[in-house]
Amino acid sequence: MSESRRGDFYLLFLGVLLGFALSSFFSPKLILWYSEPPYQLGVNCTAAIDWGLTQIIRWQVAGMFIFALGLWTFSVVVRKKRVKEE
Repeated sequence: MSESRRGDFYLLFLGVLLGFALSSFFSPKLILWYSEPPYQLGVNCTAAIDWGLTQIIRWQVAGMFIFALGLWTFSVVVRKKRVKEE
């Protein structure tokens, strides 16, 4: 893979991660704002929606860190194996 393509890939990957992070933090608040009724009715689901969206954010961030740690561990193991073989 050429250096320019590798740079494009890293830039694309960084954009995907940044877009995921921004949408994870801003989208739930926008959904909560959109689903809030203009006046109070007998039934209001705003608290339940807020709780559910908060849980989604927590699990997304936890999954992102766990997956990143797993990939980092895998890359270290593969790199050490390559060094041993040489």
